[in-house]
Amino acid sequence: MNSDWKLLGCLYLLGFIWVGINYAFDLHLTVCPTKLVWHVPCPGCGLTRASSLLLEGNFADAIKMNPNIIIVAPAAILFPIVYVVLFHMKRKNMDLSFPKLPKQSQSILLCTLLVAELFVWGYNIYNGN
Repeated sequence: MNSDWKLLGCLYLLGFIWVGINYAFDLHLTVCPTKLVWHVPCPGCGLTRASSLLLEGNFADAIKMNPNIIIVAPAAILFPIVYVVLFHMKRKNMDLSFPKLPKQSQSILLCTLLVAELFVWGYNIYNGN
C-alpha cells in the first residue's frame, strides 16, 4: 500500500478523532483558516457540528448546518470499506480502475460540483456558520 493511502488513512482517523473529541466535550473551536483570517466561513465550515448533529440523529439539522454532510457522511462510511478491500487486494496505487469519463462529461461534472460548492459557500456565509 503506497504512501497516499497511508496518508488518507491517517487523515481519516484524525478526522474521526476530531469529531469524537468535539462531540464528547462539546468544544466550539474554530480551526478554519478562512474563518480565522478573513472572518468568512468556507464551504466546509460547520461540518464538525453537522457530524455531531448526525450522530445524535438530527438529520435535518445536520443538513441545515452544512449541506456537504450529504456527501461527507456516506464517504466516511465507505472509505474504511474501500480501504480494507484494497488493502486485502494488495493494490499498490489509489487507481480504483473506474471507467474513464469523456472529457465533456468530466467538465460538466466538475462545473456542477463547483457550482454546488459555491451555493454551499453562500449558504454558510448567509447563515454565519
